[in-house]
Amino acid sequence: MLKNAPLLLLLIALLGLGACTSARRGAGLPAGSAPPPGQQALQQPALAGTSLPGGLAGSLPNPAQLAGKLGPAARRSSYLPEDLARPGDGFDPLLPSQNIQDGNGDIAMVSTFGQPGSPGFSGAAYASYRFTLPDYEGNSLISYSMTNAPATEADLYIGLANWGANRWDLFQGSAGHSVSPPSLAPYFLPDGSLLALVLLVGVNSLELSSIRVGSPPPEVTLTATPRFGLAPMTVNFSAAGASDPDGSIVQYRWDPEGDGVFDLSTGAEPTLQHEYTQQGSFDAAVRVFDDQGVYSEQHLTINTANRSMFSYGTQSTMDFGGAVVVCADGHLMVFGQSRDQSLFETLRVDKFSPEGSLDFSLSVPIASAGNIVDAHLAGDGFIYAVGQTNQNAKGDVLIQKWSQDGELLWTRRLGGPDDSEFFSSISVSGGKIYLGGHYFVDALGRSLGLAACLDSEGTPEWFTSLIAPESAFFSSMAIMAPSQVLDGGLAFCGSYQHSQSDTDALFAFIDFQGNLDASRILGEDGSFESATAIVLSGGVLPTTYIVGNLSGGDRFLYRSGITDTVVSFTASDGVPIFVNDLALVGGQATVLLQHSTSIDTGTPLLAAFDGTLSQTESLLVLGGDATQIFNADLANYGNGSFVLSGRIRHELPQTTDNLSLNISPSALAWSDISPANGSPTTLELSTLNLTPIVVSNFQFNRQASDEDVFVMLDATS
Repeated sequence: MLKNAPLLLLLIALLGLGACTSARRGAGLPAGSAPPPGQQALQQPALAGTSLPGGLAGSLPNPAQLAGKLGPAARRSSYLPEDLARPGDGFDPLLPSQNIQDGNGDIAMVSTFGQPGSPGFSGAAYASYRFTLPDYEGNSLISYSMTNAPATEADLYIGLANWGANRWDLFQGSAGHSVSPPSLAPYFLPDGSLLALVLLVGVNSLELSSIRVGSPPPEVTLTATPRFGLAPMTVNFSAAGASDPDGSIVQYRWDPEGDGVFDLSTGAEPTLQHEYTQQGSFDAAVRVFDDQGVYSEQHLTINTANRSMFSYGTQSTMDFGGAVVVCADGHLMVFGQSRDQSLFETLRVDKFSPEGSLDFSLSVPIASAGNIVDAHLAGDGFIYAVGQTNQNAKGDVLIQKWSQDGELLWTRRLGGPDDSEFFSSISVSGGKIYLGGHYFVDALGRSLGLAACLDSEGTPEWFTSLIAPESAFFSSMAIMAPSQVLDGGLAFCGSYQHSQSDTDALFAFIDFQGNLDASRILGEDGSFESATAIVLSGGVLPTTYIVGNLSGGDRFLYRSGITDTVVSFTASDGVPIFVNDLALVGGQATVLLQHSTSIDTGTPLLAAFDGTLSQTESLLVLGGDATQIFNADLANYGNGSFVLSGRIRHELPQTTDNLSLNISPSALAWSDISPANGSPTTLELSTLNLTPIVVSNFQFNRQASDEDVFVMLDATS
């Protein structure tokens, strides 16, 4: 109620409100009953004209005068659910309003009505809203929402144009932000038009967000996981947090493709799983219906792509991406290192969403420097990483265990007192950590291939070395699980050096107890060959894929199954290509090549091969003469997609596709070798207490003179 009785009488006279002798129409109560707060209707005889008495400025036309200003109804036969609500700034500009200012969906209402010196009723604030609701059958509730409420909400009124009585019926606002006339029938024109007035008196201000006819809509929060990825991509939608203020939710209807058609219903189940088979940006939406037939709608953007590329790093440092791991949540954890201008190195671990948004960036200072070259997500949910740390001008093995949330659980250093050890591959199976690499045995740089088994906490269980006349290296490792046919074990590839002028590609198989079961070499006399990566394709008799480099610029892909097959290939433009890595992607052997005059620089090229080693696709990943990619790592992302990490010397250029491969068989053959197993020098285990710190100066795509980590996610292979 108005606090100032004379002002109330003045307001009643100005608005032309009639008295009701039998019942309070707004309250819907018998005569003599006291209306509850917020339900009182003020009614007085309608004004004969539009001029306000007393010479006061301003006017408020009666409904009969406003009917001619409404124009034709927007819809005559039906209405849509969205017609039930109007935003604050959705008032009708053809109808009178006063002391309002609209902006950003709201309107600001400022009233000085009754203030000393205020020019009478012209100090009040009001706005008119037209609803067109033919054959409306909902309840009579009128609700409103405010960004900023008035100091005294009793000074806020909702007025409805009573067309039959040619008057305004006013209903006083309440803490519930709604009014409930007994019926809306007196307020509809034949075409379904309903005119509502929001009136503010006293000395007050508010920001009106919306006004609504009928039950309030459900409150909806929509989530989707994931929201970005490579097609095909399955997204799990959920509106499980939806609620209805005055009833219950009865149906969820979905439009995952964003075409405006909500043709998928899950009934009362608030979740939906949908597969996006094509790349694109989709305005996915859900409509949540309550038991009154009122709904709310929420939207989320889903992006699917064939490729996502980004680079990152710290200004004025060289940042390396040594290994990439696909986490259980689909995000990417990249292990590498940073090197400042004084050549001081620190480990860095960064986790990203597939589109390149940063989850965290960690730096792990190590006094003797260090780097990570390989990492593996094990079945226990933890990530095991291997690399190297320098100590007194010699190298030791660095092993770490990480959670997928970036917690460093432990760090181990493994090495002999006089020798340098280096492991380039790590994998975990059956609670054991397996490593492959080499260690140097003398000052001449000769090395022995070295395999190791540790328990899940990094304690050594066994070592096996492979002896060659000059040197042997294990570059990559794959694990074959035990089956009814085979006992399983570790498959290695690398290089086996006969002399300074003759090196062969190497394959070796070691069982889970460290015994050498078989070893073979591939190459020609007096030439240089090496194998860089190996994978096993499942089955009772697994197929082994090995990629490597042959002399004369040819690079090869080898498959051993029932029949050994060797394929060599060169770039058509004559520029050498070097093999970096290999992964099985979508059932195909996808080979990562380096198209360059140097094995450390150049443009990455991907070539995909089917099970018969027939090339199915070649793909130039990055183009541009100035582009230089280093130390790239390739991993299977799932659903026929792969992820690539490395180091880039420039910001990302445009993609080009101007390189092809020539495929031709090779006459190279295998030769058996049976070197004796050797024992490495004593390897000592020590624990390093390292604490990661958050990198605060993280920046994307630094200037051209900088070197940054490069990551690419691709589904086009």
